[in-house]
Amino acid sequence: MADWYGVSWKEIETHPRGRDIFLRFPSLSKAVESTYPDFAWDSAKFVQSEELSANMMKRRRKVLAKVAAKLGVTQVMFSI
Repeated sequence: MADWYGVSWKEIETHPRGRDIFLRFPSLSKAVESTYPDFAWDSAKFVQSEELSANMMKRRRKVLAKVAAKLGVTQVMFSI
């Protein structure tokens, strides 16, 4: 199981449907922790990439913008 710590986002994205994982989970660590909950994961040990994280946020915003346009969403309100 600990081999997952060395897997990068880029490696996941090269596999068919790999990007789909990041549409459902905010990080590889969250995806793996959800899939294998009985293992004692340490999220700090997962390979991190700020560049890939920034690219993922851009892709998510692009997808959300398309969905918003289809649904007619024009305003977003934040509440605390």
